Parts: sequence; structure tokens; C-alpha cells
Amino acid sequence: MSTSITTPMHRPAQWPTRASVAIILVLLYAFTMTSPCKAAGILVHSGQKIAFLGDSITQFGWDQRSGYVRLVILGLKVNGIHAKAIPAGVSGNTSNDMISRLQTDVLNKKPDWMLVSCGVNDVWHIPGGVSLPLFKKNMTAIVRRAENRGIKVMILTATMIGENANNPFNQKLVAYNAFLRRLAARHHCLLADVGADMRNQVKKEIAKGRQPGCLLTVDGVHPNPRGNMMMAADILRAFGCNHTQLSTARRAWLNVPWKLSVVYQVRVTRQLTLRQFLQLQKQGQNNTSAAIWDQVQSWFDNHLNTMPAVQRFARQIQAQFNLYINHKLASGGKR
Repeated sequence: MSTSITTPMHRPAQWPTRASVAIILVLLYAFTMTSPCKAAGILVHSGQKIAFLGDSITQFGWDQRSGYVRLVILGLKVNGIHAKAIPAGVSGNTSNDMISRLQTDVLNKKPDWMLVSCGVNDVWHIPGGVSLPLFKKNMTAIVRRAENRGIKVMILTATMIGENANNPFNQKLVAYNAFLRRLAARHHCLLADVGADMRNQVKKEIAKGRQPGCLLTVDGVHPNPRGNMMMAADILRAFGCNHTQLSTARRAWLNVPWKLSVVYQVRVTRQLTLRQFLQLQKQGQNNTSAAIWDQVQSWFDNHLNTMPAVQRFARQIQAQFNLYINHKLASGGKR
């Protein structure tokens, strides 16, 4: 009887072992979590410069930590893109002013991108506004001059002038925004239709029974934190951010600081976050169209008036304000 000897079959040298497969999978997972993949689809790249040309809405968008310019840069950053802002917003500017300072404030600084927000003052300023034919000429020239320098352009439509779509200013603004959309299409520019988005959001809030006036603005024109978040989201969407990337940006925005300030004998302030701003605004918007600090002023006045005078005028007024705001945030608005 013969015996046979069996030997283990050897793996060819090119076959990976279980350990090497595991290592490969770990490396692939790590690669997918790096910032280039996180930033997939976004047209802006790290190291690029973005000029923000505009009026007071853009100026405050940079000067305030909760402004839309700051939020755009933060939204890109948390998605793995480290871009630099070139703030070029000047309060009161019309398209006449912007074209006259385009060279010094934008072109000479050699941005990769230019975002231009214009139209509110062209319509709103009486006298001193800009006619529609001249507005068209100015905006076309601004876009062409930027493109001739190799600068990529995004056009923002103008936001509302008062949270009432039917007022004369907003009726006049329709033609200006219609031209901006055509200009963007004709020159293959990116378009952030913040004007249309604001109209839609205000309309939805009114349908819910909420009072317009300061839903998205502090004064009917300049954005409050909620309005700034709307503008920043529209811009990031125009840059190519998907739903997940926008959600990442919004989570970061909610932690941005915002200062609340009211007066009761002395000025008292409280550092909040945009998340807390939204909480306070939600409590007051069903009953009033006032800006949130006016609403908090009224709440706090009423609260102090229920207290004995010795407490009402105590030195610890700041501490009382802090305690009251803590209560408002914790109780959902119940007094």
C-alpha cells in the first residue's frame, strides 16, 4: 500500500494576506476622510482669494462675526477649504461707486474670485439712486473687467428693501434682479439668488402667521444672523456645496458668537451664539416685527418692573440680565 504525502498549497506571492487587506482598507478609509474628498465638488480651492464687493450689507458681512462674508469663509473652512476673504463692502455704495473703486479695492488685490452684491442702494436711495439703464451698464462693466483679469465671478441678486414684497422699492427691484440673472447667464457667472430666497422665506414665515419686519433683517434691509446664514448658504450652494457640506457649515455657524445689548439705566450686554439668537427670535416673532434686541429690551423692562425698586436699580443689573436670559433660553420663553 503506497502512501501519499500532501503539502499545503502555497499562495502566489502577489496574493495579499488578511493583515495586508486590513491595512489597505484602513488606508482607503483614512484617504476618504481627508479634506480633498471632504471638499469634493466645491469650486473654491484652498489658498484662493475671494473678493466680496458690495454695499453696507457686505461691509457688515465682514465687520460682524456673524456676517455672511465671515460665515462663507467659515463654511468653506469646516469643509476643508482654507480661502482668504478680501472685504470690499462700503456702506451706502451704488453701482456707480463700486465701478469707480473696482480697480483699487478688487482688481489690484488679484483675487481668484469676485462676489458682487449690488442693487439695494441703486433702488433705495432717493435722490441719488441709479437708473436701470445705467445700472445695467455699470454691472456689465464690472463683470467684464473682472473676467478680463481672469477672475471668476459670482453675482448676488439684491435682497429685499423692507420685508414686504409689494412695497414700491421691492416692485422696482424686480427689474434690477431680473437683469442680474440674465447677466450671470450671459457671462456664465455663478449666481446666488439671495433676493429670490429671501422673498420665499419671508412669504413662508408670513403664511405661518409670523410678523414680517425683522424676520431676516435688523431693520428691513440689513441681515440679522438668520439672514446672514441664508445668504451664506446660498453662496456656498452656488459654489457647489452639497447637502452634507451645507449641514457641516450650518453646525459650525450655530456656534458663532453674537452680542446682545440692551439698556436699563445702564447698558448690559450678553455674549450668545447664533443658536441662542434663533431660540430667542423664535420666542418673539409671533407677536412682534421688532428686532430681537428690541424684543428682549421689552421683555427685560417688564421683568424688572415687577421687582422692588431696590433690586431693580441694584449694581448687579448685569447679573440679573444674565440670569434672565438664561431663564428665557431654558424655559422656551415662559416668564
